[in-house]
Amino acid sequence: MKVLTTFLFCIVLANAAKSVEEEWNQFKVKHGRSYRSRLETSKRFGIFKENLRKIEDHNNKFQRGEVSYNLAINKFADLTEEEFKARLNPHPITKVESQTTLTGVKNFDIPDEIDWNKKGAVTRVKDQGNCGGCWAFGATGALEAQYFLKTGQLVPLSEQYLIDCSTGYNNGCKGGWIENAYLYIRDKGIVTEESYPYEEEDKVCRVNGTLFKHIGFVAVQQNEEVLKAAVANKGPVAVSIDASFLSLYGGGVFDNSDCNQTVTNHAVLVAGYGTTEEGVDFWLVKNSWGADWGEDGYLKMSRNKDNQCAIASTPLYPVI
Repeated sequence: MKVLTTFLFCIVLANAAKSVEEEWNQFKVKHGRSYRSRLETSKRFGIFKENLRKIEDHNNKFQRGEVSYNLAINKFADLTEEEFKARLNPHPITKVESQTTLTGVKNFDIPDEIDWNKKGAVTRVKDQGNCGGCWAFGATGALEAQYFLKTGQLVPLSEQYLIDCSTGYNNGCKGGWIENAYLYIRDKGIVTEESYPYEEEDKVCRVNGTLFKHIGFVAVQQNEEVLKAAVANKGPVAVSIDASFLSLYGGGVFDNSDCNQTVTNHAVLVAGYGTTEEGVDFWLVKNSWGADWGEDGYLKMSRNKDNQCAIASTPLYPVI
């Protein structure tokens, strides 16, 4: 009996190892990974295995109802937490300078939920890749929505144009600010994505902007109720957040007490808000890490939870 038990235990271990190997091979194929050396491959495999363990442990807690979101294997699964954070662009939170600030909620109709994606005001989820141009994606997302709300036409705008051309205002793939993107568009304009496609790296500016010159933008008071009013009545709002712990997010309502409220490192678009069947309030956030991340490229961020990940610290939206 002891021999049989040992034999079965060995089979279980072998199957578990095989499963990890299969996951690893599938990951490499799906995300086009090929590493420079056997040493690098071994290192990445070790990190991948550790992330798999982390995902399994966390998701067991999710199944028991101890946490409100799950984790998943995605394109960041061969990175350590430190390596992932190094890809982000941290900025201390400062007051957004604009001619207009939205404050208070008295004069607004504020529904319990809204989803601007379902209303057709949000373009498809895009993927910034290895370029730190999230600021451009956040800026275009809100501007695309404002143009739709004004004309009924949903036109994808060019992040690559902003990355290449607004060098006096931002730092291209090395980072930037949503408000500076709007200042550049106000001064120089922007073009469509179709005419200036995304290339995932800094390039030489090759055209002059023609669209949306002379736009303005409104800073939203640093308050979740005011942000809610803005999203409901003005449309999707561009925000900056602390994304340090989002690499392996798979779904559910993200809630992490380690999230920073004084430093942000990633720009996204608040495309709506709502409440789960379990009564958990959330912000519906469009990200720029591709549709295979999170919930089809979206994140549900905990709402009314002490400004989770600084989501209500620097909101703004453009005015056409």
